[in-house]
Amino acid sequence: MILALAVWSAVALLATLIAVFQNTPLLNQGPLSTRVTLSPARMTHRDGYSYVHPGWWFGWGDSVGERRSSILLYEDDAALPLPHALHDDIEQLGGGRWSHWTRSIIFSPSDGSDPRTNGRRYSVQALTLPVRAGSIVVALVAAIAALRTFLKILKSPKVERPADEVPGDPISAVNAAAPALAASAAGEVPRRSAPSRKVLALASMAVSVLMVVVILVILEGWLRLNAAPPADAQLRLATGTGWARSDAPYRRIDSAPKDGTAPMRVLFMGDSYTHARTWGDKVIAQLRESGVPAVGFEAGVSGFGTTQALLLLRDLIPELKPDAVVFQFYGWNDMRDNWRYPGITYNPRMTLRPFMDEDGSIRAPGAWRIAVKELELWKQLVEPWLEQSRASRAERLVATEGIDALAARRAAILVPFSEPASWLPFYTPSMQEGPYVSGAWRVTDRALRELRDLCAAHQVPLMVIGIDGPFTVDDEAVQRCISGRLSTGDDWDFDLPMKRLAQSLNAIGVPFEDMVPRLRERRNRMGGAAQYDGPDTGAHLTPGAEVVFADAVSPWLISIDQRRLDADAPDHARRR
Repeated sequence: MILALAVWSAVALLATLIAVFQNTPLLNQGPLSTRVTLSPARMTHRDGYSYVHPGWWFGWGDSVGERRSSILLYEDDAALPLPHALHDDIEQLGGGRWSHWTRSIIFSPSDGSDPRTNGRRYSVQALTLPVRAGSIVVALVAAIAALRTFLKILKSPKVERPADEVPGDPISAVNAAAPALAASAAGEVPRRSAPSRKVLALASMAVSVLMVVVILVILEGWLRLNAAPPADAQLRLATGTGWARSDAPYRRIDSAPKDGTAPMRVLFMGDSYTHARTWGDKVIAQLRESGVPAVGFEAGVSGFGTTQALLLLRDLIPELKPDAVVFQFYGWNDMRDNWRYPGITYNPRMTLRPFMDEDGSIRAPGAWRIAVKELELWKQLVEPWLEQSRASRAERLVATEGIDALAARRAAILVPFSEPASWLPFYTPSMQEGPYVSGAWRVTDRALRELRDLCAAHQVPLMVIGIDGPFTVDDEAVQRCISGRLSTGDDWDFDLPMKRLAQSLNAIGVPFEDMVPRLRERRNRMGGAAQYDGPDTGAHLTPGAEVVFADAVSPWLISIDQRRLDADAPDHARRR
């Protein structure tokens, strides 16, 4: 019965994993999935470029505020690349956009043709309905069978030992064994004593748990062997800061002279506007052109807030010994990155980050949480399912309660970074004193003071440069991201985050340069040309537009270098 219990437990585990996590890419696109051809006869023209086909065979699709589907739609042998598309975009733009919506497949062919007559094969890769429903049935049956087997072990009848049995007496032992021998000869199963029954039950549980662990270890090993390379190879999970650069903590920008002159060492920090960007290189080049030998260290990390940058700087200052630190602040995101009520997330991988409380204490993710997120079972099974559920719940809470109500009751949830309700308040004057915006700025102010104090403790000058979203500069981005009512109404200010940041930095005596006016001026000089590489909120500066950073930072660094050389007269004379 021990073996039977272990087998039923293993079957129940595997079937439960399939039943619970059936809407994950691992299962919908794995060995249990099937390619099912969509019948042209069942396709119906919806409007514009869009067509619809029944999709009940592939499980539940997306719904309002929730992405539940992870199926793949193929045109011949090529997967259509734009799932979860807005239905209006499918109708008006086409181009292979598609959506698994509730119980239907709404899609557009890649070239705008009619899928009923273009001769191409459209198919869906997914777990089909029999597998989805069968996994639930098998999980229930196996769980019931395992429970019944375990109860049989617990209810095994008890054998009473004779009260006058004397251990070590051969005659008594033979007399006591006689009934059991007779029962055995008659084919009956001897009853167990109470102690052996408990031991058997514990042994059964131990074997079942061991079987489950072995299966999970085998699954983890198989997933690691067959895991696809990460989509974003620039980042990795890291204890303390939540995530870090995959290669090294920084990139060296080396243009120092070869004659032994001590160069100025400049550390550039920030988020994705700094990570692998070239504005630090442009700063160093301008310093060299001005006669200042310099070497740079670009240490930006995508998605970092001020608290994470502070933790990184604590490690980098002793190692790099910079002569100056230039910190890039992103007005659209950084306050939200610093605040957890609610917090924001960029993707399922980047959900663990340290948060600073208003008293200055920092709560960082523990090593065990990072280790769990590194497991392939977590990444490929639990994480897609959990993050979809968590994001959907957060969006519903934001819609029903409002962002200020969530902040007031300290709701430590995560919302997608693109959720308008999480960033529009920072540009809305009437919401500045609300729990959400004011709380985010209080924590940001504290983190900026800690950043200043850290640099001051190492006698390193600090400068902050501010950048904001593309809709604060480019006209096309305004039309795409901001409604006319907001952009033209009285309760709206494109410059509000930068004004608030300037106020904070002036209060603590940190030099600040706002890049937004410089970018607008450059746009006007270029006849309205876009300064960002796209009109959406996720866009970044074009490489050419990054020159505004160098124009703003270089004069300050030259003055810092002059002070450094004045304090070291021999080196100054040698350079001249």
